[in-house]
Amino acid sequence: MRTKVTLQLLDEAARFSLRYACDDCAHFLVSTARCAHGYPTGERTGELREGREIEFCKEWEGA
Repeated sequence: MRTKVTLQLLDEAARFSLRYACDDCAHFLVSTARCAHGYPTGERTGELREGREIEFCKEWEGA
């Protein structure tokens, strides 16, 4: 799911310690730097910037 980073999202991400990056997902294989399900791992960092679009993975699961 693609979404635009807004001030509201930045505020909520800070308040609730939002994690969305591949590196924070239980399905991310550190040894190969790939997703165990074969999905692209473009969003590997947790950096959020206003106005930028980010993609949330439907398979994301907290590690």
